[in-house]
Amino acid sequence: MRQAQQDATRAQAAETAARVETARARGDAERMLAQFRAEAACERDELRADVRARAERAEREADAYRAEPAQVRAGAGHDADAKTARAGHIPAVRHQPEARPPPVASPLGASTLAAPR
Repeated sequence: MRQAQQDATRAQAAETAARVETARARGDAERMLAQFRAEAACERDELRADVRARAERAEREADAYRAEPAQVRAGAGHDADAKTARAGHIPAVRHQPEARPPPVASPLGASTLAAPR
């Protein structure tokens, strides 16, 4: 009988130790996950800011590319009008294809958020 009580006491002590260790491990895991989530949120915010800046720059460049042919035509029209007035003839109009901006590489490339660390 005494042996059974000792075994039961040891089993309860082992159970308590296992519960304490499980709670400690769970707390460590929760802290680690919170840290990873915070780092991922910071990286996501940095990527968003970078993508936003690139998009705004691309919009400005596209606006400039769209405005450039009009500026060239306006400048050429002014020069042509002066030459026409002097020469007495109408010059032929040459159409050039609009310049297109180079493609923008994706800042995301390989996704850094695809697999957790």
